[in-house]
Amino acid sequence: MNVTDTIAKQDLCFEVLFDMSLLGKDAVGIQHLLHNSILKCSADDKKRVFQNVYVSGGISKVPGFSDRLKSHLQSMNPTIPEINVKTLDIGQIMMEGARKIIENGGCNWITKDPLASQKQH
Repeated sequence: MNVTDTIAKQDLCFEVLFDMSLLGKDAVGIQHLLHNSILKCSADDKKRVFQNVYVSGGISKVPGFSDRLKSHLQSMNPTIPEINVKTLDIGQIMMEGARKIIENGGCNWITKDPLASQKQH
């Protein structure tokens, strides 16, 4: 397998997220799944959700993924003036969660010692 074949296969992996028919599947792409999910929100929340779409994980790091998803969502929702698709770094999310736990007084840890004493009773 040469470099060109590898790049073509990588592009196909990315493309099938938007067009499942490339795999011979009768299923909707990620843009439709997301769109349909947001449409289930209340009328008041739809606009806010479209303006705050966050993606994370490995595929979100593919160059152009967020822009393409945003483009699809905009074409499906021309009445929503500003659709935002943002990429989140999972490491940053975990640090933010830890920061919030600490700010709220930390957390209570359960160790094996109290559990062991409960088993004896």
